[in-house]
Amino acid sequence: MPLKFTFSRREDGEPNGFELGDLSVEANGSAVTSAGRTPDQGMMIYLAMVELLDGLSRFVRDPKRRKHEFVGPDSSFTLAFNKQPGSKIGLSHGSRQMGTFSEQEVLNAAGDAVMTFLADPSRILPRSDSAHGDLDAAVQQFRGVSRPRPPG
Repeated sequence: MPLKFTFSRREDGEPNGFELGDLSVEANGSAVTSAGRTPDQGMMIYLAMVELLDGLSRFVRDPKRRKHEFVGPDSSFTLAFNKQPGSKIGLSHGSRQMGTFSEQEVLNAAGDAVMTFLADPSRILPRSDSAHGDLDAAVQQFRGVSRPRPPG
């Protein structure tokens, strides 16, 4: 099973940049999620997307960085990314190893998750929302770091 990130909102109605949501990760027949945990590990979902994209962008661009930890904003949900030989990245959640993936697989999974989430018009932040600019900038910058998928 390929690596897949999924973002979700907890609220209906007009979105705002500080609302809570969840992040789920599936890979190699294993899954972890911030949803339904005690204590609650929901995160400010729009800011989480910014953090995931920005953090991974900095991580893969910097050859000296060996580790990156994603922490969901206003949450204790974490993912650890570790560079491995051969342009691979190991992914774990706590002591649970999710697998090792190419840099491109990780970038594609993160970018796909954000773009899938934002493809639903009901999830688009109003331009007046303070998080709108941060999310838009993160998406634009991420496009410059990630590479397109090969055809086919």
